[in-house]
Amino acid sequence: MKLLQGILGLYAQRADWFAGLLLAHIGLALTAIAMSGMIGLLTGIWIAEHPRIAPTVMYTIPAISLLGILIPFSGIGNKTAVIALTVYGIMPMVHNTYVGLTTLDPDILEAARGMGSTGTQALFRVKLPMAAGSILIALLAIVCDLALGALERYFKKRGS
Repeated sequence: MKLLQGILGLYAQRADWFAGLLLAHIGLALTAIAMSGMIGLLTGIWIAEHPRIAPTVMYTIPAISLLGILIPFSGIGNKTAVIALTVYGIMPMVHNTYVGLTTLDPDILEAARGMGSTGTQALFRVKLPMAAGSILIALLAIVCDLALGALERYFKKRGS
């Protein structure tokens, strides 16, 4: 109990410093999210249009290997953190974009072509909006996971 009070006291004394660190961390994360989102979306679209190279692009690098590769080149610090977070954010974005674009109903794509859509028009007006409907499914999965976690904690407390 005394340790917890000491920790909380330290947070109270140095609130400005901790708030600055928190904002810096959020800034680094948002930078990495924006970069990986942009790179991942463009790469996912590209491999969806060129499916022969998809297996090569989908290869991932283990976490410890990536840091071992990056540190000699970029050192230890914010730059390395942004690079690592960006690289790790790219793969899920590429994978989800690729799956979203390659699993669309062919009849819908045929209807777009039949109405005279160019490839670019079909991409921006049909394919990407249809693939973005998977965001709702991902949000539903997150909500269900959080709800099940809350139920698990409730029953663990109740049972013990």
